[in-house]
Amino acid sequence: VHERYAAMGTRELVVFDPLLAGPKSLGGPVSLQVWRRDALGALDRVYFGPGPAHSEVLNAWLLPEGNLLAIAGEHSGERRWQTIEERERAARIELERRVAEFERQRG
Repeated sequence: VHERYAAMGTRELVVFDPLLAGPKSLGGPVSLQVWRRDALGALDRVYFGPGPAHSEVLNAWLLPEGNLLAIAGEHSGERRWQTIEERERAARIELERRVAEFERQRG
């Protein structure tokens, strides 16, 4: 499969298989694989294991957490990237805080 992505010009391919349902070929199944384009244009597997693994394209760490793949700025998982839902929830909480502060100031 990675050959098709190489032919399309993919710079980096991340394969996340939390259920370990992938093929046994190439040593699998495994939860996380990272493939990167080499000097000849082929995708070369640079990571194969349980994680975490670094993504050069994202400049971030990929951290398998059960059925989810978290992305963070640090190998330790610190500076996690928020999901859309997490960002929306944080914005809603901040808006509610500002409204409450405005109403408190109004008396």
